[in-house]
Amino acid sequence: MIGAFVVAVAMVGSSQTVAQIRNEPLATPPSRAEVVETPLANPQQTELLVRCSDDRGPIAFFAAVVDSSGQNLDPTGRGLYRGGRFASDGSFATPAKPGNVEVSIQAGPNHVPLKTEATLKPGKRTELKVVLTRWFSPETRGWYGGDNHVH
Repeated sequence: MIGAFVVAVAMVGSSQTVAQIRNEPLATPPSRAEVVETPLANPQQTELLVRCSDDRGPIAFFAAVVDSSGQNLDPTGRGLYRGGRFASDGSFATPAKPGNVEVSIQAGPNHVPLKTEATLKPGKRTELKVVLTRWFSPETRGWYGGDNHVH
């Protein structure tokens, strides 16, 4: 994914060559998630809450959540993309069965993706405070993302 982005940027007219961009060191810390549990009023309920940000604040992202039975969860109610992914505007909450969940989060080619696990307990809201690390900031080089795909 990053390679395709770098090639596209270089082909559009960057003053840097692809080799110059690729030779930059990627000495970035990994993305991370902090787990916080809070009690729910109903001891039979279990909930997963995920909030995602980077160093500039909340960010939109794609996520996939797989519960302990191997089912992909759909907190949006709008259906899932291939691979069980769904889009979020910065956070989501969903009821879930107690047990382990695997959460995968990515926010475009300039953020380090995250794959993490959490254990959901009955009567608890398990919050994942995810902070994605930016690999690089294209806007500092004069490049801005856009979508010219219009229906």
